[in-house]
Amino acid sequence: MPEIIYEDENFLAVNKPANLLVHGQSGISKSEFLISKQPTLVDFLLKKYPEIKNVGDSSTLRQCSGQAHSTGSGQAHSTGSGQTNSRQDHWTNAKQTNFRPGIVHRLDKDTSGVLIIARNQKAFDYLKDLFQNHQIQKTYLALVYGKMPKRGLFAQPIGLKSGSTKRAVFGKKLKMMKPAITEYKTLRYFQKNNEFFSLVRLSPKTGRTHQLRVHLAASGHPIVGDQLYGRKNNPWNLKRQFLHAESIEFTLPPKNFQGETAGRRLKLEVELPNDLKKIIDDLKK
Repeated sequence: MPEIIYEDENFLAVNKPANLLVHGQSGISKSEFLISKQPTLVDFLLKKYPEIKNVGDSSTLRQCSGQAHSTGSGQAHSTGSGQTNSRQDHWTNAKQTNFRPGIVHRLDKDTSGVLIIARNQKAFDYLKDLFQNHQIQKTYLALVYGKMPKRGLFAQPIGLKSGSTKRAVFGKKLKMMKPAITEYKTLRYFQKNNEFFSLVRLSPKTGRTHQLRVHLAASGHPIVGDQLYGRKNNPWNLKRQFLHAESIEFTLPPKNFQGETAGRRLKLEVELPNDLKKIIDDLKK
């Protein structure tokens, strides 16, 4: 279950566990969504904070208006045979509406860590503006294969591979190429079974899909557990990428979003979850 780590009248912050979709279109296929039978972070938020259902981009809100959404009511829809098919309806509605109330940024399904959510439209617009102007600082922790340099910067543009949801920094027929910048600092080196690993702190300066995973893989240092961009197996049989959103930092708005005096600086941090801590503990032996 997600953990609420911060709450005020405008914003929420959650510690998202791995294996949880942020919303119904978070980069998986319909079959994967239906088979998983798992709720999303949006489901959790709507139950606890129903007021966010009308918070978001105006285009998304227009699509959502007048349409029922299975996660909002918590009720399943009848299939006509006396049975319910809430997962099918959930997918259909999510596809039709791109339903992601209050969500300004997201994490991949198997990335854990801190995520900020807007509770009202003014807060949503405020956060969106901060993200667009690169005024929100985020850090991630990743365990990667090999010995990374002590610090550095990745600046390769990232594009979408034709006919795929996979991203890359180079290759033929890449579509939608966009600038992508990631700073990194290596915190510690480890060795296990004659192989080196690096624990790195990553600071993305842009927010491209799979940006950190793609940049690290392109550098020859894929993230441990990342089966899409790295190796299929790892020494710990980790079933997800060792990638954790460690912190997020931004300036709170003026009171009631009025005036020129900014609010206080807010930094939210969450520790590594137990599945990743165990790997670090094993490497320290």
